[in-house]
Amino acid sequence: GCALLFSGLALRRWRDLPFLAEGLAGGGLAILYLSLYAANTLYGLLATGTTFALMSAVTVAGIAVAVASDRQATAVLAVLGGLLTPVLVSSEHPDERVLLSYLLVLGALVLGVARRHSWIALNRLSWTGSMILLFSALQAQPASPHPVARLVLLSALGALFAAVPLVQAWLDRHAVATPDLWLVVGNAAAYFSAVYVTLERWRPRRESLPARG
Repeated sequence: GCALLFSGLALRRWRDLPFLAEGLAGGGLAILYLSLYAANTLYGLLATGTTFALMSAVTVAGIAVAVASDRQATAVLAVLGGLLTPVLVSSEHPDERVLLSYLLVLGALVLGVARRHSWIALNRLSWTGSMILLFSALQAQPASPHPVARLVLLSALGALFAAVPLVQAWLDRHAVATPDLWLVVGNAAAYFSAVYVTLERWRPRRESLPARG
């Protein structure tokens, strides 16, 4: 898997073989993710925490190869694998703080990529996948055992995803595309919903301003 992934990087100068380079890198990523999943779930060779850390490292390596070789398809596959990591590797008692921190780091990587490449699809994929994982966790556990930490991480995640499309438009010196404006609006709505769900179970009276008689 590593050999295939970095073979795609070695072919970055061969502009007449883009599909071969992307195919090698994509195949390497798939082999690495599936091997780690099998080692953890099917054969019990790796602990859950170790597998999660190794899959995260594969995601970082995939994004680094994509940036170095200027291949958007490789970056999309790496981010998709990163989003699937919490699904493929889960524990009996998951900690939402780990998930939110992980999504925050993954979003920060996408923001870093946005500073060098105008890969709009990557931003939208990262936001969509993160929202699916976030609200799946909220549905499974509406009442947080660590509400303050959840609110802090939700605020950081909301600010990050609001910044990603705006920063990319600012760096490229062009107007924000309409789909990205909707992403900013959708991000605000998702943040409001997540905070509301948290406060409803933790401090119901803080959901709105007190009524005046």
